Amino acid sequence: SSLVVPTLYRLMATSSKSHSVYFRNRDEDEYNDPSANAVTVAHDDLQVKIREARERYHERLTDRFHDSIPLSVKRYWFVSAMLDPRFKKLSFDGDTFIKAGMRRDGVKWLSEEYNASFKHKVHDPSRKAAPPAGSNEDDEGTSETTAAFLFQPKRRKVTSATFFKPRVPGEANQVPTPATAPLPKDEDVPHDDELAAYLSLPQVDWVSDWDALAWWEKNAKKFPNLSVMARQYLGCPATSATVERLFSQVGISFSPKRQSAQAATVADIIFTKINVA
Repeated sequence: SSLVVPTLYRLMATSSKSHSVYFRNRDEDEYNDPSANAVTVAHDDLQVKIREARERYHERLTDRFHDSIPLSVKRYWFVSAMLDPRFKKLSFDGDTFIKAGMRRDGVKWLSEEYNASFKHKVHDPSRKAAPPAGSNEDDEGTSETTAAFLFQPKRRKVTSATFFKPRVPGEANQVPTPATAPLPKDEDVPHDDELAAYLSLPQVDWVSDWDALAWWEKNAKKFPNLSVMARQYLGCPATSATVERLFSQVGISFSPKRQSAQAATVADIIFTKINVA
């Protein structure tokens, strides 16, 4: 879900009239000429029909995914993108279509959702954790299970998107600016203000083969509440393609020669195809 905003807004930017079209030779082209240089063509220099098709594509893309999109959906997309350390500043190659006001809205939506539903979901720094049963009330420290976030392992997912470039150098585990969100001496101690600390971190350089959920698992002790929010948002699929493929498999399995099959039999066939094949 965090790739929706970078993908859509980059497509909007690169399909606009102000953006030239870049043609390059590809190895799979039948008439590829390795000695030929790549060609950049301005929009106005394209053939008339190609230019009209490009303008229409840009117009429909912008209307469907920017102008006419419900606010609740746009808000979800922007919050998801900002919970990905690669896009949390909404800065990526082709981000020219995202204006400063949209970035401010993104921070506002992220803050509102975090404060309303996740701020004290796991760890509240203002409240001392209760000692475990049978322990001495005077023992120093608090229960580790109160401060630690139990992050269940998830299957590693690799994105196929490869056309984003890093815009802000740096690693996410660098110490943030002390004036905004000082890092505790113990890196496993939760931040007093998790959201401010997270936003003050440098944006992670773009890497396509990278799992944002793995980053949150690694940093869950520093951001126990924000990790819950990130897992909920980033764990959602961006499209219904997976469900559609499942429906297709059911249709194929329930062929005319299997019309007498019981529901349990079809379920076993689908389970086997998905988990064994």
